[in-house]
Amino acid sequence: MTRGQGKAALGIAGLVAALAAGAAVVFGRVKDVEVPRRGAWEAPPSVCVVEPASRQLVGEALGVLREHGLAPGRLLPEGTPCAPRDGLVVVVVDPALDGETLPGLDEEVAVDRTAWGRTKVSQRETGGPILRVEVRLHPRAQLTAHVHELLHAQGYDHPRAAPSGHVLHPDRASLTDWRGVR
Repeated sequence: MTRGQGKAALGIAGLVAALAAGAAVVFGRVKDVEVPRRGAWEAPPSVCVVEPASRQLVGEALGVLREHGLAPGRLLPEGTPCAPRDGLVVVVVDPALDGETLPGLDEEVAVDRTAWGRTKVSQRETGGPILRVEVRLHPRAQLTAHVHELLHAQGYDHPRAAPSGHVLHPDRASLTDWRGVR
């Protein structure tokens, strides 16, 4: 093989490797994500915010869900009693989540795995209609955490092997990847 043929072969091999890597990335980005659902509401719920939870952030999160074709319910007027009852999502700030981390982690990783929220979905039977929900948020939870927890309130669960950046990733969620949320 001449020197010129060797360079051409390396160039072709490099191009093939780059295309293969690009195909893997493209394949990974378009691959569907299976998002399990515990159940669904029979009718859109009302959403009640208990001070000091942010009505503004909850309202923004509900808007994000609507933008993605979901019917998350309506935000009740300020001052509405929020006693748990059927057809209601109650959103509260839980100071006990401050400093809580997700289990099974070493200290170096725990900083990245702050428990930003917990959602309790009540149903009569597994897979049946959702009756009521309590969303507990970290005192410093931002919009992504609000959206993530309100998706749980809609019955969505964490996907198995969720890609980082998926809106329902358990600890690395973002608002850029909504695959499988319908």
